[in-house]
Amino acid sequence: MATSQGEAGGGIYSGGNALFNAQPFVQFQTNLLAREQAKNEALDNGYKDMLKGLTPAGMRSQEVAPFVDKVNGLQNFYLQNADKIKNPRLDRGAAAAEFNSRYNDALGYAQQSKNLVGVAKQTEDFRRQALLQGRSFTDQNTNDLIANEYPIGDPRHKDFDLTTINLNPKPFDLQKHLDLYKDVKPNKTTVSTITNPNNPAETIETSTGVFSPETVQGVATRAQAAYQTDPSYKTYIDNLAKDQTKYQQYNDLYKHVIGKDFDLNHPEELAFAHDLSLLQQNATTQKVLPNPVYTQQQENARQLRGFQHTDSKDAEAGLWTLKALRDLSDRAISNPDNARIYQTADGKQNSEYLLPANPLLIKSLTLGKEAPDEVYFNPTTKEYRPIIYQRDADGKIVQDATGNKAVDLDKSKGTLGEADVIDAIAGKNVGKKLLANEVQSGITKNTAPVPTHTKSEFKSAGWTDDQINKALKAGKIKIR
Repeated sequence: MATSQGEAGGGIYSGGNALFNAQPFVQFQTNLLAREQAKNEALDNGYKDMLKGLTPAGMRSQEVAPFVDKVNGLQNFYLQNADKIKNPRLDRGAAAAEFNSRYNDALGYAQQSKNLVGVAKQTEDFRRQALLQGRSFTDQNTNDLIANEYPIGDPRHKDFDLTTINLNPKPFDLQKHLDLYKDVKPNKTTVSTITNPNNPAETIETSTGVFSPETVQGVATRAQAAYQTDPSYKTYIDNLAKDQTKYQQYNDLYKHVIGKDFDLNHPEELAFAHDLSLLQQNATTQKVLPNPVYTQQQENARQLRGFQHTDSKDAEAGLWTLKALRDLSDRAISNPDNARIYQTADGKQNSEYLLPANPLLIKSLTLGKEAPDEVYFNPTTKEYRPIIYQRDADGKIVQDATGNKAVDLDKSKGTLGEADVIDAIAGKNVGKKLLANEVQSGITKNTAPVPTHTKSEFKSAGWTDDQINKALKAGKIKIR
């Protein structure tokens, strides 16, 4: 009896009476393999898309090469371990974990580089703004920016932190700083005149502004405020403190004004001394003027040369000398600074005028063997008063209790009238020939008067101690 496929005992396989149909199983297996292949391709495409997403676009140039090396290494690793990466069960996920680690490292590297591009742009914007303000980055910021330029991964590299930017103060502007004191003026001015050490035909007149204690205190207050509020001024003063020479100069000024040395813990005191020194310099002016003493000396020399060769009698020499003295007297009276006002025994006030003690005047009015140190002329009585000062064993003039030159009253007694001068020249005290020869001798050696001042006056005119000592030895100057 015939049977159909699938019935008991029938089928394509007839090991027994029944047959088995395998087609559904084969179809299932085929479908399963297709699904696995599709899954595998999907995973493979997914990983490849991940690798394609790793590009150097937007990165700094110094990181591109290291980044490409990372990506190439990741691609090679994937090709060598694709099965394990897509099927973590094959190695318990080791290859997949390594792939993910390398991928995240490359991705993070790229992102860090892109972030630094943004930092560089912000830093440059900040730098431009700082330059417009006349300021610059600190040395620490500069060093950090240099470290930031090394590639990421280099041991020298260090990401720059924008929050650490710190600018140096503006460069100190001295002229602008002095505007703080544009309303500060000297309370009075003193004038001193000395012979120009380089040209005896000239004098140097120095006008010095003097500030009152109240003005000086105001300078101290402003200097302290500037030091505490102006970073550029503070930096300038702090650097000034490192210059030992200038520091000592300002300390000497401070000690002269305040009476003590700087307090090292208060740099504001150095700031005050610095500003006061500048104000004093600006309040001091000098001008060069003709030297009237030198001019008169030259005229005396010219007259004396004619007088020396004349055959006039001694009385005529006396008259000639008197004329020269009258010229000196008129010149002295024209300058009020030469006046010395004193009270006579009867209570009246009188005035005398200091005459320049040139050789002719000294010889004319020498009393005995003592040449006068100074000569005063009284325009009312027409009398000349020779003054001789007391001197110590070294020949230096002695000061009295008030600090003035002490007059030798015994040697300075009396005055000389015009007739006395004529008699002195007319052969009684000083003969014509002696007067002419001695005065001419002094003139031919040096037609200019020997500059005579205090040591401090020479130093204020720019002389050094060494120059003063050499000039003294050479007889070119005198110290009074």
